[in-house]
Amino acid sequence: MNESEEKKGFKDLLFEVILPKVELISLVLVLVSIVFKMLHLQGTPELLMISLSTYAVVCFLRGYQPIDSDSTLDKIIVKFGGVGSAILVIGVLFLMLSLPGYSEMLWIGGVTFGITMGLIIVKSSNRESELYKKLVSQYLKTLAVVSVVYYSSYLL
Repeated sequence: MNESEEKKGFKDLLFEVILPKVELISLVLVLVSIVFKMLHLQGTPELLMISLSTYAVVCFLRGYQPIDSDSTLDKIIVKFGGVGSAILVIGVLFLMLSLPGYSEMLWIGGVTFGITMGLIIVKSSNRESELYKKLVSQYLKTLAVVSVVYYSSYLL
């Protein structure tokens, strides 16, 4: 087995096996931390930091997932979306923990995320692509997490 096959094997393992499991665990922890915050239990800020930071790392790494397309625009969309999602999630974390700088992160992440979703909609309307279906699924998940956490920050 040569080095490129080993690298490809690790990338496949990371993006197809490890990241989905880590993402699922972090999403469950996000929901648990929101319930903890509603009940005003101790340890909520720490659990929020762990869960949302882990989810942000997953979003960031998704920006570097290998794609089958040779198009430069497709590669830019994937990277832009991954980084924008991570910034948006960290901005919501800062909002929940009342840390300074959350508004700037929410603006930067939100604009980046919006541009990425717009590019995906424009590109996917031209042709059916498995890449765009996968990206829309990932980004809608991120949008749902951000929306729930953002909304819960105003309820509590």
